[in-house]
Amino acid sequence: STKKARDKSVREGHRQSTSVYIPGVKTNFAALYAKRGEHFKCLISGEIIAYKQVNDDYCDCVDGSDEPSTNACENNAYYCKIRSFSGKDKIESSKVNDGICDCCDGSDEWLNHTLPFKLNAANLQAMKSSKIQVYFTPCINRC
Repeated sequence: STKKARDKSVREGHRQSTSVYIPGVKTNFAALYAKRGEHFKCLISGEIIAYKQVNDDYCDCVDGSDEPSTNACENNAYYCKIRSFSGKDKIESSKVNDGICDCCDGSDEWLNHTLPFKLNAANLQAMKSSKIQVYFTPCINRC
């Protein structure tokens, strides 16, 4: 489908970028993700994988370091681009691209997926009664 093709294109753009910023990577680790050839060395576990496997939505490294921008690896953290006023700078990677803006800057929703209306409507009352504000995509910067 067109949406899947666009999502893949966006992921490949993040994966092939040689820029310092890659979504979900803590600023002081960004240089470790710069493309320096055709291979990537997993940060902690040390496996060598093809660079094209970084951010491909499949957990290749035992330590999960090949998927900083996705929710593919269990127990990973996703670092928001901007630290919130409360000091929160990371979320569980399972919350990345789920349609709910968890980072105050919305950087966790870089694919801009939207939730189906039924899901929004079904949970709306519970969310209204909770003391926690819930924001859906498209995200706005609330930092």
